[in-house]
Amino acid sequence: MSPNKLSIFSASMAVLMVLANPALSLATEKVFSDQNLVIRNLAQAGIQLNAKDVVPEIVDLGIQPTVLKITPARLQKLSYKEDQYILQITIGRITADQFSKLKALYGGYSQVPYDQNRSYDLIDFLPPAIQAVVNKTFTAEYYDTSRLIELEWDEKDPDAMDLWALQKSGISFFTNCWGTTMEVLKSLRTPRPESTFTLSWPARWTADDIFKAPEHSSKVKTRSVRIWDVLTISESNMLQHTAIILGKNLVFEKTDTTDNDAYRLSVRADVHGKYKTLFEGKAKTEYRRFGSRKDPIPTDTPAELSENVKKILLNVNPELPVDNVTVGCEVRFGGGCDVVFTEIGYLKLKIDSKTGRGYLTGDQKYMKRFTEL
Repeated sequence: MSPNKLSIFSASMAVLMVLANPALSLATEKVFSDQNLVIRNLAQAGIQLNAKDVVPEIVDLGIQPTVLKITPARLQKLSYKEDQYILQITIGRITADQFSKLKALYGGYSQVPYDQNRSYDLIDFLPPAIQAVVNKTFTAEYYDTSRLIELEWDEKDPDAMDLWALQKSGISFFTNCWGTTMEVLKSLRTPRPESTFTLSWPARWTADDIFKAPEHSSKVKTRSVRIWDVLTISESNMLQHTAIILGKNLVFEKTDTTDNDAYRLSVRADVHGKYKTLFEGKAKTEYRRFGSRKDPIPTDTPAELSENVKKILLNVNPELPVDNVTVGCEVRFGGGCDVVFTEIGYLKLKIDSKTGRGYLTGDQKYMKRFTEL
C-alpha cells in the first residue's frame, strides 16, 4: 500500500472496528452513528500527494508543505475525472524569512501579514482575486426569452435583428475559465485595496482575440514559462480553456461553466490530460505572458440595447437583466457566429482587515451564487 493512502486506510479500519464492536461506549457510538458522515469525512480528508511533484518551488525554499487532493461529493458529478478534485496545500508555521521568500515567489500581491503563530495555506500567498473565489462554485442561470416568437415585428425594424437573436438564444448568466483568468490578470496589473470584480462570460470570439493578440500578451516557449503566465488551449483555432500558471506543475483555473465547476488549484498535467481526451489529441497548447508593457485587458461592458427592445423584453419577463447584458459570438455548429446574450454582474474585491485575504462583497443576487466546497 502506498504511503499516500495509509492514513485513509488506517482511518477506515478504525471506523470499521468502531461499527463492529457492540461494547463501545455510548459517547463513541454517538460519534460514529452516522456512517455516511464518516465516509464523507474520510473522502474530504483526501489523498496526500508528493509536494516535490506539485510545488517544487516551495520545497526548494526549505519548506515542506502538505498537499492533499480532496474530492468533494459535488465535483464527482462532473464528466471528467481531472475536474473532480481541489488541492489543499498547507504551508504551516514558517519563519519571517520563509514568509518573505514565499511572498516574493508569488509576486507580493497578497496582503496577508506575517504572524509567527499562524499556520499558513498556499492561498495566503496568492493574489486577493484568487483568494476571493478559490474552492467555490458559481450557480448559473438561464433566462428564457422564447416567448418573443409570439410577437410580431417588422423585419425592417432596426430592432428586429436583436429581437430575433434574443428569442433564439435567451440570456444566460455564468462564469468560466477565461473570464476568471481575465479578472485575475486585471487585478495583478492594478492592485489596490478595493477594485471591481466582473462576473461574466466574455464571448468566445472576443476572448480568442484577447488571448492571442500581441498587443495584450506575447507567446512564451514552454521551457521559459513562469508564474503568472497563462496556459491556453485551443481547438480548430478557437480558444477552449485558460489557466494561470502558479509553478512548474500547479495552476489556478475555473474548470468550466456548470454549477459544479470549481474555482481551484490543480495539477497542470490534469488540465492537459482532460483536453487531450476531450479533443482526441487535437488540442493546441500555448503559453502567453501578460504584463505592464502590454495593453491592458479590456473590461466586458453591457451592450446598448434600444429602449424599445428593453421594453419588449420586460413585457415578456420582468426579471430580465436588460441593463446588464453583453452580446457576442459563440462558434456555430458547422462554423460561423451564433449571437449570444449573457448577463454581466459586478462585485467589489476587498481585503479583510483581520486575515488580510481578499473577499467579494456587493449585490446579494450575485453573492448568493457562490457556494463553498
